Amino acid sequence: GYELNSVLKNIFKIKKKQFIILIDEWDALFRLDKDNVTLQEKYISFLRSLFKGSNAEEFVALAYITGILPIKKYGGESALNNFKEYTVAEPLLMTEYIGFTEDEVKKLCDEYDMDFSEMHDWYDGYKFYNFNKNDNSYTHIYSPNSVCNAIDNRRYKDYWVSTETYESLKLYISLNFEGLKDDIITMLACGKVKADVGLFTNDLVSFGSKDEVLACLVHLGYLAYDAKTEEVFIPNKEVRTVFERAIKTSKEFSPVMKALTASEQLMKYTLEKNADKVAEAVATAHANATSIKKYNDENSLSCAITLAYYVAMNDYELIREMPSGVGFADIVFLPRSGVVDKPVLVVELKCDKTATTAFNQIKDRKYGDHLKDYTGKILLIGINYDKDDKNKIHTCVIEELEKTE
Repeated sequence: GYELNSVLKNIFKIKKKQFIILIDEWDALFRLDKDNVTLQEKYISFLRSLFKGSNAEEFVALAYITGILPIKKYGGESALNNFKEYTVAEPLLMTEYIGFTEDEVKKLCDEYDMDFSEMHDWYDGYKFYNFNKNDNSYTHIYSPNSVCNAIDNRRYKDYWVSTETYESLKLYISLNFEGLKDDIITMLACGKVKADVGLFTNDLVSFGSKDEVLACLVHLGYLAYDAKTEEVFIPNKEVRTVFERAIKTSKEFSPVMKALTASEQLMKYTLEKNADKVAEAVATAHANATSIKKYNDENSLSCAITLAYYVAMNDYELIREMPSGVGFADIVFLPRSGVVDKPVLVVELKCDKTATTAFNQIKDRKYGDHLKDYTGKILLIGINYDKDDKNKIHTCVIEELEKTE
């Protein structure tokens, strides 16, 4: 690095022209040879010697470095702190350039006769808060690789095809940090969790906390990050598919997989309005999905219910605590655009009450009235369990409504 620095300085003195230096995939060493700490340190030393100091300021007009990971940090300080850094956690003014914007994807779907709602479900979810605006808005970004593959192949699917992808994700989510597995389960159930993404040191090996793991998954694209709320979450259907594959062979998540694989049967019972079978299936899902999380609280039951209805994500948009004007429904499943043969599912969860209490609360709050733009069938589903009963009895009541206007 020092030698190259001197050579470039001497050329500049002769030619009187500054250099523009471009480095693509600067982080390849950290991703592909992540255990070779000696090589990584030499590489960082090379970059530091090339770009730091008065010499570099003299002969470098612009240095532009791209990669997945932020610049490596040592002791909380960037090894190259004279750069302006834009990351997927905080892209700032570069937001619209890190992927396809929603408007660009809509135009592509129109041009190639593709269903935008499907494209949205599969590849949207990376949203960035517009701090430079006062309208509380977000910019939505899509993965260019996935969108282009979907258009070329005329098929929506998971295009994260590398075997290493699943193995590395499985390794990260199985790390033994307190609360990490709980957070993964919450996100699989379409929830969000708080995370301090600034703690990441960027070497894919030296993780010291749960937040560092979550931050790593943000930079690798497995999680999205909301900078306004400081929460991370699984962004879309494509990445959920990657998570599903990663946990299939993970012993730590085998109870969760049991809940996911039983999902189709539960959905069948629900649409048949078979309340007894729904109650049995929910009890099993609750036991499986909460073997790691706390069993006796409504949040745990809500998480278990969402995992139990996991298959519904193919046809439904999930909304938690949907405003009703009088109160909140715990979970509402709204049919996605283009899905015409499925009813809305409104679920109220109770602990140590009765299923009838939960059901009556749905009717009293008039959740159906809130769905003013929806006409069709609505299933009201009240679920309760008795946390003190040794058998953990679950009960369920289901009623169908028809909204015609």
